[in-house]
Amino acid sequence: MQVECVLKEGVSVFKVDGEINISSSPDLKKAYEKNSPKKILVNLSRVSYIDSSGLATLVEMLKKTKSQ
Repeated sequence: MQVECVLKEGVSVFKVDGEINISSSPDLKKAYEKNSPKKILVNLSRVSYIDSSGLATLVEMLKKTKSQ
């Protein structure tokens, strides 16, 4: 999995490519924590597979963003 974060008009856009699974979801979480965005958009158009740990990471990112 590859994650690229780009800031556009005050929104952190995470471009994710590959699979979000138990071994790669910590990398997505680290990319999120590195940027600590107030608004996020996660582009999943190039994601071929997401397992339950990947979904949990996405939900955690959403909850953290809402609490800021």
